[in-house]
Amino acid sequence: MIQFDTATQRLGLVNLEQIFVTRDLSQWRDELSIVGVELAFCYDFLSSILASSKVKTPGKYRNILDKLTQMKETNVLFDDRLQQLTLQFDGYAECDDMQCDQYYISNHLDFREKIEKHLFLYRRLKKKLICGMQLI
Repeated sequence: MIQFDTATQRLGLVNLEQIFVTRDLSQWRDELSIVGVELAFCYDFLSSILASSKVKTPGKYRNILDKLTQMKETNVLFDDRLQQLTLQFDGYAECDDMQCDQYYISNHLDFREKIEKHLFLYRRLKKKLICGMQLI
């Protein structure tokens, strides 16, 4: 078995953590971009339906449009926060102790929890829209 000293072990762990953080940031950037495009499409599509004179339940469509608007605003906030976090993580490579590592990893995990919840709520809204179910 190969023995590594503590500094070597830490360096390997930090590099692995940085790889995962970088991957997550890139994946979230892509997902938020796609969510933004899909929300804009759904909003425009439903707005055009509402604008037609044949709509029998305009209140239902306005409710859906409101939910899409709220989700879009939340998505923009997450995109802004992701950009800030990406810039902040540029300093992660400069860490030279476990306390510094813990700071960045803790921020990453906190953001992960929040963005995953946002993406879950978006997927649930999207599923309801696609399935034609009534939104609550």
